[in-house]
Amino acid sequence: MSLKVTCCCLAFTIAAVARSLPAQEQNPPTVPTELVQALLGRGEYDTGRAPRLFVGRAPDGFPPSVTSIEGGTVLGGMEEGRNAVVVLAFTLPPNQVVVSVDRQLRARGWNPPPPPIDADRGGFVSSGYGIPFSNAYCADSASLAITSMPAPRGGTYLKITQLRNQQFSVCRPSEQARRFFGSLLKFPSLLPPPGMISHGGGGGSGSNSTSTSARLTGPLKPAELVAHYCAQLDAAGWRTRAPVTAGEDVAVAYVEATDSTRVVWHGLMTALQIGPSEVEVEIKMTRPSDR
Repeated sequence: MSLKVTCCCLAFTIAAVARSLPAQEQNPPTVPTELVQALLGRGEYDTGRAPRLFVGRAPDGFPPSVTSIEGGTVLGGMEEGRNAVVVLAFTLPPNQVVVSVDRQLRARGWNPPPPPIDADRGGFVSSGYGIPFSNAYCADSASLAITSMPAPRGGTYLKITQLRNQQFSVCRPSEQARRFFGSLLKFPSLLPPPGMISHGGGGGSGSNSTSTSARLTGPLKPAELVAHYCAQLDAAGWRTRAPVTAGEDVAVAYVEATDSTRVVWHGLMTALQIGPSEVEVEIKMTRPSDR
């Protein structure tokens, strides 16, 4: 599956680059189908039929609930083996597109896959769904991988891959996560927001403190990430308050939670912009001293 996804990314890049060049620099102004197929690496590794390219429409059988996303224009797509790809263009920037697309997909029955089996450890969950650099969605037995990128002249390109080989489905049920709290304070599983890739999680615990952290890559800003994770904490029975401070590069919110012994822990969630598309998020909780 990784080879096919990589090929799809290559075709997506070719289309994006072609659209970004001035007319006089496009040589030739159109890309021959044979050249695209050759660049996709067909040959001894895949003796099946050649990929089918679609201009101005989605591949056959692509779910209408996906291709009719509000604000998107279908540029075209590709069908190769058991996977199909469609590329949509939007006039809005990526951070607005991924939030809007997530809302629309959920309303149409598409939802993120179940957490990985090891998500019951608590804290920030890595985007380890087996699809590099993508967010995943499920509906019944179908699955999607969605990647966004800024368009050269403004706006956003959205690449949506329909994974039709259920042998590699990310939507298979995983082991039910255990309850959020153990004998000590335990973080709930915190899933990354749409459009953001979470690169693992770190943290540590002591007798009176515990923390969890993650680095996320994507278009969202610190304040947007704090709001996303505050909603998950609130849903898990924790209590959060509006950010203590929020700016372009940093956001901080107050957090508290009650452990299994009814002791209330206090802490802060901080999100710090450390690069053009990288944000470091940490939640640190402290237990009051016994007096």
